[in-house]
Amino acid sequence: MLDALLVSGLLLLPIGIVALGVAMLGTPTFGRAYGWVSILLGVAGTTAAAALLVEVSEIAVVVIFALIVFHLSVGGKLIRLSRESSPSARHATAA
Repeated sequence: MLDALLVSGLLLLPIGIVALGVAMLGTPTFGRAYGWVSILLGVAGTTAAAALLVEVSEIAVVVIFALIVFHLSVGGKLIRLSRESSPSARHATAA
């Protein structure tokens, strides 16, 4: 059971990150750099998950850490964007 959850998480998460990257390319707020990095990490994660299904590989650990770093960087970007677009931030800069 645990292995099935782990493998499905390792396989579904990078596919979702590729979809998120494609969505980021369509919005000017994130910029193309975040979108392309997301797509590249998603493809690398999918490749590592496929390699992990065939044979136990050390590359999966590297990709897992890369995905963690990606989530932290995109989360920071989302926090900055939410602060810039919040009504209280607009009132503070207008005063």
